[in-house]
Amino acid sequence: MMKIKRLFFVIAGCLAAGYAAADAQNESTTPMYSIEALDIPASSFRYGPFAVSMGEGESPDVAGLYEQFDFFSFFNLPPHQVDLGQKMYRHFSCRGNRISSSYCDALWDGANMAKAWRYSLYNGTPNLKSFLNQTIADDTDVIYTSLGNDASEGVGYRYDYDSSLSSYANPTSYGIAKFNNKTFILKSPVIDREYGNILGSYASALGFVKLDDGRILVGGYSNFPSAKEQFFYNCYAGNDNSDGSYHFCPGHKMQATIWVIDPDRDPDGAEITGQQTQSYIDYTTNPTAMVSAAVTSFIKKGDDLYALGYSVTNDWGSTVNPSNTAVYWKLGLDGDKVNYKTVSEYPGMARPGNQDNWNEYTWTVGANANGYILANRKLAKAKNSNYAMNLAYTRLRDNRSFDNISYPLYNYPFGGVNSEGAAINDNNFIVGWIDRRDDTRAIVGGSYRDSEALFYDINAGKYHYINDFICHKDAAGNTDCKAEDGKYYHIQWAVDINNSNVIYATAFQYASKSDWDKSINATVKSVLLKPSEDAFIVDGDTGEQIVNESRKVTYNRAVVKNYSTKRGGSLGIGGLIMLIAASCFTLSGRRKF
Repeated sequence: MMKIKRLFFVIAGCLAAGYAAADAQNESTTPMYSIEALDIPASSFRYGPFAVSMGEGESPDVAGLYEQFDFFSFFNLPPHQVDLGQKMYRHFSCRGNRISSSYCDALWDGANMAKAWRYSLYNGTPNLKSFLNQTIADDTDVIYTSLGNDASEGVGYRYDYDSSLSSYANPTSYGIAKFNNKTFILKSPVIDREYGNILGSYASALGFVKLDDGRILVGGYSNFPSAKEQFFYNCYAGNDNSDGSYHFCPGHKMQATIWVIDPDRDPDGAEITGQQTQSYIDYTTNPTAMVSAAVTSFIKKGDDLYALGYSVTNDWGSTVNPSNTAVYWKLGLDGDKVNYKTVSEYPGMARPGNQDNWNEYTWTVGANANGYILANRKLAKAKNSNYAMNLAYTRLRDNRSFDNISYPLYNYPFGGVNSEGAAINDNNFIVGWIDRRDDTRAIVGGSYRDSEALFYDINAGKYHYINDFICHKDAAGNTDCKAEDGKYYHIQWAVDINNSNVIYATAFQYASKSDWDKSINATVKSVLLKPSEDAFIVDGDTGEQIVNESRKVTYNRAVVKNYSTKRGGSLGIGGLIMLIAASCFTLSGRRKF
């Protein structure tokens, strides 16, 4: 909720600036957003710190990750999206995206790259560390996926590497929830056993909602029966091919799950058993199928409560590798029993495998208090040599109907562009990432494009590059992108935005303008971007905030690609990869493993 003081300034800014054109520049000597590079302690894990989630307020608490290996480059994932239980992310792999085979080999075989991560699964060794503000967690603490208002509340997961819990090297995973100074252990309702072997269990929490009676619903996923031993073998003892058995990890089949917590009643350390939905969208359960589904968030409308996430469909005709499809469940509560009343798809979002095979995967990300729901899709059809990803949104109206899904950046600003939404706040602003504005190269048969942080203003129906929010004009009217700390930044992935319009992101920091121009010698930083008082103005017709475009300052960088600076550590293959990307065009099958 905007404070009166801020409202005064934004209205004043509206009267002074008017509705400026998108490319208009002013002579402001301060940036639209200031940058606070967070002082996160160093970790023994070499990659990071990567932003994950933050709380509310102008100086919010933050959570993030360090990672031991760079396997996210092979899958073209923002590093914070590493999640073994969400199968779809491993199908956005270098092979699945039909990248040059030599380029993929370099991302798989390079030092500390994806193959090293693959071996860590064989050995049952940790490869992630979480941080909360200035504290790095030990291996037995929570890896956060979502914070609440502050650091006292949040959800995530924890790995237990006790070998007695499973017949393989796989860790047992528990969801974790922290509320009211208590920690709750969120467990799968299933401990799998096959041929006398204990196969363990797996669960993770992704989001939560507070009910009026003080209880909390936590959504996520957990394994369900018929996770055959072969799944465990393929994940934790299978081959190390770059298009091989890792697709089966973590070896469990995942079902959408909700845990009911009463933080006043339930004691600290209580084990809460999850409640799973029992059905999929248009899918007949097959014991050999590798399926997954999850609850990612919730939305309330009056007395009605909905869980949001994704289900699964086999409309591709595959009984082994069906696709995820974005859905919502209308919920009911009978005491602490969760009733998944109905499961439905969003209007206008084609089910993967339907309508001429338009989408390959679709999934829900989150929602805000105004009924807007953020989703994404991965296309099954190429445009300009790319199987693009697109952010999407819909809206739940007071009459309980949903707007037709909107894809505002489909083939925009250029054909085949990638975009992904990561978070939405109650001012109807979305943040995420998009292909870098100067990078339109072909991906099929080539290499991945670079990306930069994205801001989408639903109220105005316009997108913005967040890097245009951090430059300013000097006293002579020249563009200056030096931050207050004397460093230069490229904002790569915006992962969260709170209701004060503070943005949490992973950025690359450069000590000099020369390094920044050339994209060399970068240091990974988790950063908070804080808006100036006149960063937003109020639309006189709707009363909604919109971006004050006159405050944007664009600097056209002459970028020299150097991949080794992009992931928080030197890969030792920076110049080589760019040569490889243009040299080899052996393609991999679309849904192969």
